[in-house]
Amino acid sequence: GEEGQRQVLSEKRQLEKLVQELKAELRNASKARAQLEEARVEDRRGFETERRASLAEVEQARAELRRGAANSAEEDASASKGWQVAKEQERRRLDVEDQLRREKERVQQVMHQQQQQQQQQQQ
Repeated sequence: GEEGQRQVLSEKRQLEKLVQELKAELRNASKARAQLEEARVEDRRGFETERRASLAEVEQARAELRRGAANSAEEDASASKGWQVAKEQERRRLDVEDQLRREKERVQQVMHQQQQQQQQQQQ
């Protein structure tokens, strides 16, 4: 009777103690899970921030490349224009030289004709 009752009470206390320990463990596990979830959220936030920063860097690099390409295209166009201008100037120079040569030949011809006329007049 009494011995059995004491044993039941003892077992009941042990069970209550075990229940308290389990509840404490459960609370700790819940806290740990909440902390883990918070850390995951932070990681995701950090990853998103990094990803956005990386994307911004990539976009900035792309913009610089586009600017570089545009500048390069402008330089190419400018160089091409410069080359065309130089080619045009060279063509004009050659035209002028050609004109001068023809003019010189004409002057020489006229002088030669005048000489012949003078010689004929003298004869």
